[in-house]
Amino acid sequence: MDKKNSSFHFHELPDSIILQIFNKLTTKERLLLRRVCWKWRHLLNDYSLWKRIDLGEDSYLLSKVNNKILQSWIATWGKTIQQINVSDCKWITDFVVQDIAVNCTDLRSLNLEGCFQVSDTGIDEIASNCTRLRKINVFLSGVSEEGFGRLLRQCPDLESIKLGSRGNCHRMLVSVCHNVKNLKVISVHDVIPFDEGEPVVDDLSLWRLCSSFPSLTSMDLTWCCFITDDALLAISLCCHDLASFTIRECHQISDRGIRAVLQVCHKSLVTVHLERLYNITDVLCLSPDELNPFPKLASLKVIDTSISDIGIAKIAEKSPNLESVVVGEHCFNPYNLHGGFIFTVAERCKNLKRLRSYSGRMKDSFLFAISDNLPLVSDLYLGDCRDCSSEALSKIITNCRWLRVLNIQNCVNVTSDTMILISKHLSCLTELEILNCKSITTLDVLELKRKVPRCDIRY
Repeated sequence: MDKKNSSFHFHELPDSIILQIFNKLTTKERLLLRRVCWKWRHLLNDYSLWKRIDLGEDSYLLSKVNNKILQSWIATWGKTIQQINVSDCKWITDFVVQDIAVNCTDLRSLNLEGCFQVSDTGIDEIASNCTRLRKINVFLSGVSEEGFGRLLRQCPDLESIKLGSRGNCHRMLVSVCHNVKNLKVISVHDVIPFDEGEPVVDDLSLWRLCSSFPSLTSMDLTWCCFITDDALLAISLCCHDLASFTIRECHQISDRGIRAVLQVCHKSLVTVHLERLYNITDVLCLSPDELNPFPKLASLKVIDTSISDIGIAKIAEKSPNLESVVVGEHCFNPYNLHGGFIFTVAERCKNLKRLRSYSGRMKDSFLFAISDNLPLVSDLYLGDCRDCSSEALSKIITNCRWLRVLNIQNCVNVTSDTMILISKHLSCLTELEILNCKSITTLDVLELKRKVPRCDIRY
């Protein structure tokens, strides 16, 4: 074949193909590519590319966009926009939300988390104009239970809801049960009410919710301090197809309730997140019978519980398809976890991509287990490596070549030779933390940055 005729130029592709490629990009990337040439600028103004605006995907984008810019996007592409995420945009006001409501009548998903200036005035406009809404997040916004109730009456086809903060969560849940037809995803972030007579999310609230929506696939219960194991029994009896289960800081929950959910939903669970549940122990995994297998479980996060290495290992034994394991103890340092679970995780979970251990000191044996069994791991948080040798660290670097995120702390054996190894073997690395590793110098870091320019290095 003639080499002159075998060359290929991106701009020679049909516009329809280029648009499909552009559609895979983030909001920030699409905005940057508009500067390349006039043709790309024209293509990137195509309505088909602007079905979603996500300001939460990039902190830089979030810092640059303001009311005026967002309103111009809404005015230009509002007819086709179906998803808007403005979470943590403190400058979002009711006026902007009203513009969204008027211009984006086909809106299906709206995330207002952290937008405390948004009140019932803005959400009422959404209720009046965006009746096709399927997903709403009003957590930490200024929306009250009254405004939220009016939204539900106008948008009965909502499938995903996240609520909490200003509005009373108990009353909001009552409105959900009365007005929504087929809820799939619920996230409840309750707070202890200031007034003694105010209702709270309790066992009865959860029973009503689960019996109203037996097809729930995802549930997140956070700060629900008044629910007990009886509430979780409602999940096990009604919601057999639960795929995602998150429960955090619900201090009356014990092994009995969590075990009931895990045993009934074991075939469908994909994500399990347990955090700050100090009554959860190894009894969850060991007594009275063995846990059922979790064939679909891909993500396990256990933070600040009383589960030990034995308990984590037992769950890992039953979950061969795990891709993400995040385990640790941040608060009060009860020291139940020392890293022994890593052997089982490394041997049983061959598909693991993410391993983060926030407790105990790493040992050479742990690193050897990871490097020998998990060559495809891409996110590795090792934490305190003061007892690790240069040999064990070198094996991690040379065997785990797909690493994109790596954290090592307090290790004197991280030297300039280690940095050279990283530059040779970890070409995909985008984030490196080498905190309190005192054998490396600023020159070593700069040299690594020169060789791996995409890598963000913190030391």
